[in-house]
Amino acid sequence: NYLFSKEYPDETQFQKVLLLTESKDNDYFTRFRDEHRLSPNSEYRFQDTDEDVSLVLTRGDKPLCYLIKSRQIVTKENLEILLVASSIKINDGLPIREVLQKIIDSKNVALLAWGFGKWTFSRGKIITNILEKNEYPYLMLCDNSARLTFSFTPPQFKQARNKGIPILAGS
Repeated sequence: NYLFSKEYPDETQFQKVLLLTESKDNDYFTRFRDEHRLSPNSEYRFQDTDEDVSLVLTRGDKPLCYLIKSRQIVTKENLEILLVASSIKINDGLPIREVLQKIIDSKNVALLAWGFGKWTFSRGKIITNILEKNEYPYLMLCDNSARLTFSFTPPQFKQARNKGIPILAGS
């Protein structure tokens, strides 16, 4: 367990975590877990953890980053939901509320990732309605690091803050 390791004191001051969010056609996480390396001659290795959804990327014996298995699900409405730290299978193309319910029923975390074109007009209203009802306890929003800082704050972010729904930073 590298989180509280005394062996690497400078690494424990700031833990690096990468949510490897893959689409239905990709599964690099399983490849990394099975092969334990990026490429045959790489000095970077992946070490198993006590969880089937996480790995530790190392260089030599030095831990560099936690890698967390995650999945992007594209809903019927063409909105993206990120399923975090989970191996459950949910097909693309299902209605957003059905996808959210499957994630919540399995006690997993669902992230709605912001995207200008995705969160405006009719699809924006879908997000607004979901946030208004606030019926998914493991639902969080995710901002995009590419969103211009001087641009407007999406109204759904204000709505989420008022409802106590977390907003994560990311891209």
